[in-house]
Amino acid sequence: PPPDGWEARSLVLSHDELGGSTTASWSLVAWYPPGHDSPPPVQCPPQPHAPLSTRLGDGEWAAPCPPPLPPASYPRSVVHSEDGGAVLGCGLFPHDRLDQPVECACRFSPTGFGRRAVTPLEIAALWDVSILVTDRISAMTTFRGLIRALGATPPAKFLQFGADRLITGGFRGGSSEVLVVDRPGIAVDPEECEVKESGGDEEPPLAAPGVRSPSPSAMDRAPAPTWNDQDAQKVDNSPVPTHLWEFFFERVYLEECGELPAGWRQALDGFRRFQLRWWRRRKLAGTFREWRLEHYPLRLTRLDTAYVERSPGGDEVRYRWRMSPDSRLNLGRELYTRHWAQLNEMPKFETSRLMAADAIAKAAGPYHCHHPRYIDTFWTWPVGSTLFYWRWPERYQADARDGQPHFLLGDFGGYVRPQAAPKPEDREKVLLKLLPVRQRGYIEAGSGKVRSLINYFWVDKGETDIRIVYDGTGCGLNDFIWAMHFGLPTMRHTLRSLLPGYYQCDGDIGEMFLNFMLHEILRELSGVDISHIKSGDPVFEAARAAAWERWCRNWMGLKDSPVRSIQLMTRVKLVAYGDRRVRTNPFHWERVVFNLPGASGYRPDLPWVMKVRFDGHLACEVFVYVDDSRATGHSRWISWRAFRHFAAVCTRHGIQIAERKSNFPSQVPQSWAGTNTDTSGGQVSATVSEKKWQKTKDCVRQLAELVRAADAAATPGSSEPVRIPLKPLLSIMGFLI
Repeated sequence: PPPDGWEARSLVLSHDELGGSTTASWSLVAWYPPGHDSPPPVQCPPQPHAPLSTRLGDGEWAAPCPPPLPPASYPRSVVHSEDGGAVLGCGLFPHDRLDQPVECACRFSPTGFGRRAVTPLEIAALWDVSILVTDRISAMTTFRGLIRALGATPPAKFLQFGADRLITGGFRGGSSEVLVVDRPGIAVDPEECEVKESGGDEEPPLAAPGVRSPSPSAMDRAPAPTWNDQDAQKVDNSPVPTHLWEFFFERVYLEECGELPAGWRQALDGFRRFQLRWWRRRKLAGTFREWRLEHYPLRLTRLDTAYVERSPGGDEVRYRWRMSPDSRLNLGRELYTRHWAQLNEMPKFETSRLMAADAIAKAAGPYHCHHPRYIDTFWTWPVGSTLFYWRWPERYQADARDGQPHFLLGDFGGYVRPQAAPKPEDREKVLLKLLPVRQRGYIEAGSGKVRSLINYFWVDKGETDIRIVYDGTGCGLNDFIWAMHFGLPTMRHTLRSLLPGYYQCDGDIGEMFLNFMLHEILRELSGVDISHIKSGDPVFEAARAAAWERWCRNWMGLKDSPVRSIQLMTRVKLVAYGDRRVRTNPFHWERVVFNLPGASGYRPDLPWVMKVRFDGHLACEVFVYVDDSRATGHSRWISWRAFRHFAAVCTRHGIQIAERKSNFPSQVPQSWAGTNTDTSGGQVSATVSEKKWQKTKDCVRQLAELVRAADAAATPGSSEPVRIPLKPLLSIMGFLI
């Protein structure tokens, strides 16, 4: 019972109504202190439950049994077999009988079904324990005992939902002051928070205690340039909107130096050429040499490393191999050969050298410095890219160079069905997509054996383009790969760093998956049949070793390509955030302001947690949704700086930025992750994009049509269940959920 004077309010929760798979039911109790209202808690509507079959695998041995009849429904209760000795997967699992046998699919049974007990891992899944937790504790000797004890506790969905009910609208009440947390070691000077704006004389009201509202500057009030819409940006050869960079260069120069001289736009290309050459020579090749000397050193004297000497005589400087004193022995060449033999004996040296050579060659591009298209390489990667792994943090260099290891669930075997040739009307589009990835080395030619093939298909991308999708499911490879669950940012996450009047700047990661290496253990299982793909380059065709080649990059359609690529991308993002205490860092912040539900000054129109800069504005953030990125900031200039800093760090690590898809900072940006966010008009609002809403309606119509077609195909008076094709249902479910 609660203490004297306190009142208790409770909410009964059923596991299946929270989306679970057991019959468990628990009560959530909240105690209200004296002097506080204690209204009844708000009951939420039941959520769709997950039948028991969704938690059971078919890879465990089971005693064979006849297959059960197809379920007519999925009740929220336990469904027993005909003899009552087991429960069926169409119902729920009895939470108080962990030893209860179940009838489920079994790949080792001749009937395809078997009767067995649930495994400890399956019990953990039934109690909503995350995969990361079970992976860590499953090797412990006490694992089975932990799982048995787990059965007497509420499933994790109760804890998650209960916490959500307590801090949101389920249980109303509580009282505290708004919390402002200053991090230790950071002195906040109030005078530094007074940033001079060129807007009105009146200071805008505070958005929250200690948080300023943005005041538009001259740059914010300047007319915005135009840029390509999203459909035009998707075309591979769309132009780079260089005038966006010129806008900010001009505005900053005007504010700090005055009027620009005539012809300044044309002069910018000269600076870009110089910067490009300097970056390639000093910042790229030079840093690899330093890395190589640190990780693969040769303990030699200065004399031992002198391979060549200056040739005597003549005005022209010439060098030759260093000879022995009697000129009979080519000492320089012998030393050179010996030293390289020592390096090649070191582990991973050859792999490191070849990948670095490929990365530097791709960064150099195909054009010499006097070529008319040389300046294009400032904006694009015309021959692709390879990660500059030596510029990554030390702990991530092996993953960047070799690719993260894959988690295989068994021996896949092989799949060798030939690839079907494209139709005549699609042949040119397919060629334009396949040839670049082969010519850029993303598909290796003759670099290793191929044990298995993957087929591919293509889908529309915009109005005139296509996207090639490699089918890792159709060949069966994805069934043998385990990929961890991961989250992606959505519109709700961007609201954490937005206030009325804030700006958002969008960009795109070029060739997202193809930036990252495929691990060696999966390359031989990622073969591509290119027998019907031929280029017009005779030199390239002469190098064709066989009809089968193989991927060496994360390819679209592989089960773990998204999580592996996004994992490395997230690591680079954290590098870009840098030191938050440096005030010139676009992502700088000094203190945290809490606006928590239940606090006396809680405001639902503000983020719960706000990172605040030294000048009182919210800190900039970058959100990356697969290959779409969005930077936020309180002004045009700071949001542009935030995204350009993020893009520069990506380039420094060898990750492409598709500059043709760069957008101008706006309070009403184009749709991102299927939503539109608007910070103009004194408020922050978000809506579903027209395209996503239309696709949602199309999915509902398609689902209704599938049901009508199944009903029409059913035989009148027959007891046979009506069947609907699974593949379109999975596609619809994937989009709607």
